[in-house]
Amino acid sequence: MHIQHNLAATKQQAIHKLTAVREPGQNFAGGIRFTMMDGPTRVICWVTREALDHINRGNAYKQDHMVCFERHRRRLERLASQKYDAGERSPIVMTFDFETWHRSA
Repeated sequence: MHIQHNLAATKQQAIHKLTAVREPGQNFAGGIRFTMMDGPTRVICWVTREALDHINRGNAYKQDHMVCFERHRRRLERLASQKYDAGERSPIVMTFDFETWHRSA
């Protein structure tokens, strides 16, 4: 029983989840850079301009990329977290990820 408890504790320690940080994103030529946390470790994440344009698709009032990022930030953070969990150390959210998101949602 004691060994099983230690194994479960070790497995739980190995699982890391990214958490949101309420810092503003930073606008770069290729997209928006934002930070999330894995415990005490800062993780740099990105969302491409193409992905933001994809979100804006069909929007009669095309939003500025930063406005679009802030409006959809939680969704983008979830996608970045999923990619991080899959092994991507500095997740980049791309248009392709939304197609995957729709299929799994």
